[in-house]
Amino acid sequence: MEIVKLTTPQDNQIFQQTAGYADIPVQGTFLAEKDDPTAAPEGYPGKSVWCCLTREDDNTFVILPTRIPLQEDGSFSGVLPHVPAGGLYTLCCQLGSDRFHGDWERRGECRFHLGVGEVFLIAGQSNSAGYGKTPGYDPVDPAVHLFRNNGTWHIAAHPLNDSTDSLHPENAEWATSGSSPWIRFASAMRRALGCPIGLLQASKGDTFLYQWSPPDYPACPPEEESVTTYPPRSSLWFLALDVVRQAGGKIAGVLWYQGCNDADRDCWTDIYAHRFAWFVRRFREELDAPALPFYTVQLNKSLSEDPADTAVMHRWAAIKECQRTAPHRLPHVYVTPSHDLPMSDRIHNNTVANTVIGDRVAWLALECEYGKAYFGKAPDIAAAVLQKETGLLTLTFDNVYAYLSDMNQPCPPVTVHTAAGDLSPLSRFGFGGSILTVQLDPEQTKALTDPVYITFAASPFGHTALPIDRITGIPPLGFYRYPVMLE
Repeated sequence: MEIVKLTTPQDNQIFQQTAGYADIPVQGTFLAEKDDPTAAPEGYPGKSVWCCLTREDDNTFVILPTRIPLQEDGSFSGVLPHVPAGGLYTLCCQLGSDRFHGDWERRGECRFHLGVGEVFLIAGQSNSAGYGKTPGYDPVDPAVHLFRNNGTWHIAAHPLNDSTDSLHPENAEWATSGSSPWIRFASAMRRALGCPIGLLQASKGDTFLYQWSPPDYPACPPEEESVTTYPPRSSLWFLALDVVRQAGGKIAGVLWYQGCNDADRDCWTDIYAHRFAWFVRRFREELDAPALPFYTVQLNKSLSEDPADTAVMHRWAAIKECQRTAPHRLPHVYVTPSHDLPMSDRIHNNTVANTVIGDRVAWLALECEYGKAYFGKAPDIAAAVLQKETGLLTLTFDNVYAYLSDMNQPCPPVTVHTAAGDLSPLSRFGFGGSILTVQLDPEQTKALTDPVYITFAASPFGHTALPIDRITGIPPLGFYRYPVMLE
């Protein structure tokens, strides 16, 4: 049977909105039966393909029938302009006159479950790809769709980094992955924004930042040349850009969770902050999106490390500090902590942890980029002052919405570094508003001289219950060797 066939768009495709609208490209061909010469394109002078868009919930028109000229070879290519954010929509097309759309012309294919909303790229390593392998309620959302590794759009379901029929083996997982934070994130965004959400999967477990950074990064350490890992340097940089372009070329932000591997060697830890900044800047340049948001997660735990290995402890803490300070150095970069959350194994967050991370990142995005009445910033150290005579250390935090509660824990996760050695607290936190106080031994503090530093919640082994903001339940970000002012 003669039919108008569509090559673009796909079922379930989500288009990135700009100022509340998106143009939806439509391409295809008119195929006629060989036995019917009057049905060949040359037998239809003055014909066009007419396309319309309707809402799937009530069958009302969103875009009235729009004419796209039929070419001599039977192909057609056009745009449904100014489609409002929302959905889900159905696209229908049929043959018609150049002058008007007829009801009973030859039919065309349909595309179902289309949406205009916000599209996010998933990047980073295993906790972004998702390896939560414990039960936890994280259902699919019919308005959250995933551009899968096989190049097709579907309703998003875990595992997001499924490699079945993948078009790009660079990010194939060697083991079956599990839940990630990003369906929960997308569902929270969909509820708050009232539009469908698209996810583009590019993350890959066990990857280093050098695999994600562009080939023009100027400060690659010589040690990298001797490292043989797959995929090669910069391969995931090209993959991420390719995935975005295949899905339409526009996104609303990057969901980034990475850093464990870069704590393996000094050469990577030492340049992590600089390399991440280069990655962010260049990725924005490639997409011509200078304010593209990056939503990041500070590392959780690595439970198989040796606590006697001070070099490992330093590198892990240093990566967490780079992640904490990235928003101070880079506009439209945000971070939320995960170090208070449970694990599925030695390094991977479990499903419940992933749902919490997804919510936190959504709250952060909604507050900081969308101006919504959500509260998602994590408490972040703003000042540390030590009274040498009394030994009282006062920590002041930004981003506290109510007040910090110490959770009644007797041993605060705090270490004070001095030239004479490390000092530990004598008692639990004192707290009030955005301030936590720590009592040190005044006999050890009276003679202190600069420099003095403080570390909080930076161990790869995690901590007993951390203080939290009583409004959000979010603990402070971990920090490493933050300078202390002496009084």
